[in-house]
Amino acid sequence: MAKVRAARAAEAEALTGLVMRSKAHWGYEPEVLAAWAEELRIRPGDVTARRIVVAEDGEGAVLGLASLDGTAPLASLGLLFVEPSAIGRGVGRLLYRDALHRAAELGVRRLVIDADPHAVGFYRAMGAVAAPGGPGALVRFEVSPAPLAAWARAWTGGGRAVHLGNVAEFNAQFADVSLDGEQRAAHHYACLAAFYSPDPAALVLPRTVPRGWTDRVCRRLGWSGVEVYDGLAEEGGPGLSDAVRARPALAALLTGAGLPLVPWGRTRPFAQLTGRPWRAGELRYESKSAAHGLFARILSGGGHPGIVLPAQWRAGSRRAAVRLVAARAKAGESTVLKSEHGVGVRAPRCSPPPGSGPRAGRAPC
Repeated sequence: MAKVRAARAAEAEALTGLVMRSKAHWGYEPEVLAAWAEELRIRPGDVTARRIVVAEDGEGAVLGLASLDGTAPLASLGLLFVEPSAIGRGVGRLLYRDALHRAAELGVRRLVIDADPHAVGFYRAMGAVAAPGGPGALVRFEVSPAPLAAWARAWTGGGRAVHLGNVAEFNAQFADVSLDGEQRAAHHYACLAAFYSPDPAALVLPRTVPRGWTDRVCRRLGWSGVEVYDGLAEEGGPGLSDAVRARPALAALLTGAGLPLVPWGRTRPFAQLTGRPWRAGELRYESKSAAHGLFARILSGGGHPGIVLPAQWRAGSRRAAVRLVAARAKAGESTVLKSEHGVGVRAPRCSPPPGSGPRAGRAPC
């Protein structure tokens, strides 16, 4: 898994070599590269002064670097270079987004980028806006760094995370009678665990996902550099956390990457995987009404303009729930029927047949 760290002064010469290899990748003549060499050289003192960071893989190999030059409110992305062998693997996106996050934290309001013509498509794809004034053949872009959303900062500390999709383990805590003893139904939507933080570094999933699924999701959500470990807990085997523990190399990779592990639920097997304390019964309840109240409080503070919180009613009995669903179905309304702590059932626009109703003893879907 690629991760970003501060560069070290002792790496200055090696980083200069990376910059020149990256520049040469675009076919510039040797004499042109030689003319740029002094301008592109990184000196030991630059590492701190220019806030240079590097992206490195799980084995410590440096894949790229970026600098954040200047002071608030105006700064520049002075360097962003990727090792030629790593181009197309999401390293540039990782470094670019890290620079934006750091710029926002420093109070930068305008970030200027003077891009090589070969990188124009990349910066446009990342949302930067073309601006006048680029020196020489360079193309100028500008972007306004925005602080990371408070919910994202609270969820993962503001950084990348490893998503552990142990949905079945979590649901198994409830021994829900709507699922079989092995909780097989829970595995069918375990891949939803991919979506619960904004910047995943790795997805760890019990079932095998279709070929190309990750690429499509990453394109839609703007993710980059996401590694997928799937098919780890197929039907009849151990739960996902136990399956990871049974693979020591994978467990060491995931827990030793310095990234937070975000599970669907903090179960006992997850605690054993991560070495975190766990108290029996502390997370055995997933209250739908409590979650609804939490979302309501979040949205009351401004929330997201594209999110609408559905109304929620509590039915005192099954018969009352049937009457409520039937009345809404008659009005042409969709309903999601959920138990307090169990799995929900969606009843989309149910229309009761003639002669049926509450006395039929069931929701007419």
